[in-house]
Amino acid sequence: MLLTEFNTMNYAIRMTGAILVLAAASWAGVTVTSPLPASVSGSPVHFVASAESSLPVTAMRIYVDGNLVFSNSGGALDVCLPVAGGTHMIVVRAWDSDGAVFQSDQTVTIDDPIFLGLPAEGSPAASGLQTIKVESSSSAGSATAVPDNHIVIPAVGVTPGETVIVSGNIASGKPATPPEAPASLSPAPHRMPFTPATPAGTVIDRIEEVAWLTCGSCGNDGGTGTTATYFDTRGIATPSEDGSSTRFSIAATVPFTNGYFYQVHTPIAVPVAALTYEFDLYIPAGFETLPQAFEFECQQILNGWVYNFAWQAPWHSPTWRTFDYVLKRWDASTIPFTNFTPATWHHLVAEYHNDTVAHTVIHDALTVDGIRYPVNITHNAFFSGVANNQFTNAVQLDSNSTASPYSVYIDSMRITYR
Repeated sequence: MLLTEFNTMNYAIRMTGAILVLAAASWAGVTVTSPLPASVSGSPVHFVASAESSLPVTAMRIYVDGNLVFSNSGGALDVCLPVAGGTHMIVVRAWDSDGAVFQSDQTVTIDDPIFLGLPAEGSPAASGLQTIKVESSSSAGSATAVPDNHIVIPAVGVTPGETVIVSGNIASGKPATPPEAPASLSPAPHRMPFTPATPAGTVIDRIEEVAWLTCGSCGNDGGTGTTATYFDTRGIATPSEDGSSTRFSIAATVPFTNGYFYQVHTPIAVPVAALTYEFDLYIPAGFETLPQAFEFECQQILNGWVYNFAWQAPWHSPTWRTFDYVLKRWDASTIPFTNFTPATWHHLVAEYHNDTVAHTVIHDALTVDGIRYPVNITHNAFFSGVANNQFTNAVQLDSNSTASPYSVYIDSMRITYR
C-alpha cells in the first residue's frame, strides 16, 4: 500500500514537473522596461526591451505610430531615439527563428521634443527640432498586412499565415517569414562585382526603407540660417530596383540651403575595424544639373569622440571631396568627379575605419559604378564631450545658386561593419 502510494505520488510529481517545463517552454513575448506604459517622456526616448521564445530570437523592431524607426538583430535592444511631441502608439516587435511574431504595445506622451541634435557637416554643436515623419492611417480594428517597415495601428491581431504572440499568448496562425530574411531578390543588372576589402561583419540592410529624421537647418554652412523645405517619400515603385525605393526632395527658397536626412542605429561601442556604406543612386532626367552637391556619411560617437565618415559629390568641382570635421571644411580627393548620367542607377560604396587610440578617421576607398578608388585619406576625430555613444548614417541634398528644386532616389542601402 505504501509502495503504491509512493509510486502514485512520484508519478504526480513527475507529471507536474513536466507540465511546468512545458508551460515555461511555451511562454514567449516581448518585455519593455523603458519607457513605461502611458508614461510622459522627453525626447530622445530611451527604449529598453527584450524578447523570449523557445527558439532563438532573430530580430527586434520599434514602431512609432505604425512606422518603423529602429531595427536590430537578436533578442534585446537598448537605444535612445528622437520622437516628435505628442502622444504616440509604441509597438516593439520580435521574431524568432521559426518566424513567430511577438509584440508589446503601449502609449507614450512626448512633452519636450526639442533636444541636442546630432552634429552634421560643419556644425559640431548643431541642434534643432528632431521629428519623425509619420504617415497617417485611417485603418481601425485588427492589423491587416504587415510590411517590413510599416504596421497598421492598432497592431493586435493575426494576419493570414502569421503567428502573432501578444503578452505571451499565442493567438493563431502559422509562422511568418522573419523580416530579416532575404527577400530573394537578384542583384540589379547594372551592378558590377564588388568584394569589400575586409570580411563582412554586422549588416544593416535596406535601410532606405526605414524612417528618416531631419534637423531643420543643421545641414547649412555653420548649421544655421534659413531652413529649406525638404522631405523624403518611401515606398516608391518606379524607379526602383526591388519594387520600393526612397525619394529625397528639396525645394529651397534661399540659395545654398540644404536638406539633411539621418537615421539612428545601435551604438558601436568599440573601434571600427572596417565600415562600408553602400547604396544605389538615381537622378531623374531633367534634374541632373540642378544639385549643388550630394553628400553622404556615417558617424560614430565613442567616448565623446566624433568619428565622421563623409563624402561629397560636388557638381561644380572636378574631384570628389571628404569632410574634415575638426576644421569644418571639404577637402578635395584624387578621385575624378563627373555628373551622374540621369535616368539610370549608380552604385556607390564607401569604405572607412577609425583609430580610437590616435583618434583619427580613415577613408579607405570609394567605389563608383564598379570602379574602386583607394585613397587612404586621414582626418582627426573631434572631441565633443557627448556622453552617449551614437551611430548614425545620413544623406544630404544641397541646393544651388538659384535654389532649383530637385529630387533623387536611393535603393539597396546597406551598412556593414566589424
